[in-house]
Parts: sequence; structure tokens; C-alpha cells
Amino acid sequence: MMSLKILVSQPPYSALIRRVRGLRDEYFEGHHYFDIVLGRIDYSDPDIQDTIFQMEDELIASRYTVGYVKSWLRDFLNWVKTKDMRYDLTNGRPANVKVFYMAMMEWMSNPQVYMKYADSIVIQYGVVKASKLSSGHRNVNSDLGRAKIMMETRKLIDKYSSVIRAFPHSREYLFWEQYVNLIPSNLKSLSIVTVCILAVVYIFLGNFKLSLIVIANILLIDVDLLGMMYFWSINLNSVSLILMLISIGLAVDSCAHIAHGYSLSKRHGNCRVILALEHMGSSVFSGALTSFLGILPLGFATHRTLIVFFKFFFSMFLLSMFHGMAVLPVLLSFLEKPKSSENGSSFNPEIPSENPRHDVEQPSKE
Repeated sequence: MMSLKILVSQPPYSALIRRVRGLRDEYFEGHHYFDIVLGRIDYSDPDIQDTIFQMEDELIASRYTVGYVKSWLRDFLNWVKTKDMRYDLTNGRPANVKVFYMAMMEWMSNPQVYMKYADSIVIQYGVVKASKLSSGHRNVNSDLGRAKIMMETRKLIDKYSSVIRAFPHSREYLFWEQYVNLIPSNLKSLSIVTVCILAVVYIFLGNFKLSLIVIANILLIDVDLLGMMYFWSINLNSVSLILMLISIGLAVDSCAHIAHGYSLSKRHGNCRVILALEHMGSSVFSGALTSFLGILPLGFATHRTLIVFFKFFFSMFLLSMFHGMAVLPVLLSFLEKPKSSENGSSFNPEIPSENPRHDVEQPSKE
């Protein structure tokens, strides 16, 4: 028999842990419970009662709930029907406010009823000030799916909020709220960061086309990171998208250095790209390597969050080095055509100049 000690000793992504989680999700599916809070309304009004029952029926029929609603009002009125000889009823319901609360006090005096609904009804000065109904959401594995369930439930209940002042509430909603506008807000942040980096890169490079190529290369790194997230089984959530925004600032380091070496070179065509790699390639490689060594200890962690950080930054350093030293030089080679010599022959990029130091612009001395 498998013990808890064995499970705790396993890495988070081991085959044993994945098998246990799969069995749990398949045979022991959990539910996310939530409450529908009702404001101070006249619960004795038959129209109000019918509105509450209509909302309950719609919640039960919804594909986003587990198919039941814990309703004190429905149970109370069903109990009142069994006491029709003791109370003045109209169509099986208390005839007025006085009868309603007299019957309710007797109903709440039952210990079993009180234990079941003590936390669902707030009574002050003999009047129900507030109450709640309880239900549950079906289990959904994706964060965006949970956010959709929450928003659809809110839309359903908002249709009745003008009459019964109802709104759904759950502690889990505090965490699901971040996924409601997750993609639109992060696309907006990504656009703002990209424009800012474009402006800064253009100031230092002084070439708008070259700056656009650098930005395009950085965006390609982000696209590749999305693919690596799928490969590493990293969910799309607020943490991963924040890390993606951070990766833009880290990826610009490798791309901007190669582009800077390209802009300083006096050569043309492919030779200009080769010289940029010769002068800046070692710096880009050492920068990526030392950064990787800094996050290497996270790879031996057992906490899932730290492992996600390691996988994300490892992928980012690997992709930024690949794009900076392989993809960006190819894009730069199409930026300009090699100049021909006076006799019409093409310039050979493999032939170095007599003084290689003159291939790169040196700062002027006054």
C-alpha cells in the first residue's frame, strides 16, 4: 500500500505523482462551492419568492453548476405546507409578514434546521436582514475555464439582482478574478513594453529599420516561449505572463548587442554581420551563460513554483542566445546588399581587411 511518506518524497512532476493526480481527477472530482448572497428584501412577498425560485431553477439547469442549490427559503416553505392547519396560508404560503416570521421562528427552533441554516440567515430585530443560498461549480482544470465559469454565473445572477439584490461570492473568486482580463491586459502591457524598448533601442542604434528587426526578433522569442510553455506543461496564468514580460527585457540584451556591433561596422553585406558576431558574439554568449549559472540551483528545487521559474528562464536564455546569434544575423544579412568593387566584381566577405581594427568604428578623439 502506498504511504504518504512515499508521495511526499516524490518530485512534483514524477510519473507516480501524475498517476495519483489523474486518478484523483477521474474518480474523485471535487467541486468549487460558492454562495449567492441576498440583500435585505421582503422574503414574505410571493413575487420575491418566485424570483428567488426562478433563479435557483436556472442555476440548477446551468452547465456551470453541480445541479443543486442549498435553499433555506424553499425548505422553509415546504415545511410550512405541512403546517397548514396552524398558520394562515394562501396558496401554500404565509398570508402576510406576521405569519411568515411566526412560522419561521418555529421552524428555526428545530435544532436540526438551526444547525443546517445557522450560517445562511442573518436575523436582526425579528427580520431577515440578509441570507445566502449555496451551490457549487463543476471542476475545471484550466484557469481561464474557471474565470469563464465565474463570469457566466455572475451574468446569470445579475438578471435578478435588481429585484432581489443577489450576487455570487466565493473565496476562490479572489484568485479567479486575475484570469478574467488576463490575455487582453497582458497584450496591452506587452504592446507598451515593446514600444518603450523600440524607442530606447532606436536612441542607441540610430537606425529605425535596425531597431524594428531587433523588436521583431524579441517578439519571436516570446512566441517561442509560448511553445516552450506547452512543452514544459506550464499553464498560462498571471505568473507566467509576468515572466514573459520580464523576458523581453532580458532578451533585448543579446539582440541589441549584436545589432550594436552591426551598426558600428564599416563593412557591408555579410561581412558586416560576421564582424558583428566576432566582436559581440563572445559577450552575448558569456552573458547568457553566467545568467544561466545564476538560476541553475533552481533546477534542483522540489517546490513546483521554483521549478517553473527554472524552466521558464532556462528556455528564455536558450532562446535569446539562439535568436541573438543565429536568427538575428540572418535577418541582418537581408538588411543591405553587399557593395561591388569598381571593376564590377562582388565584395568577398571572407577576405578580411589589412587592419581588422578599422572594420569597426572607433570613438573620435578630440
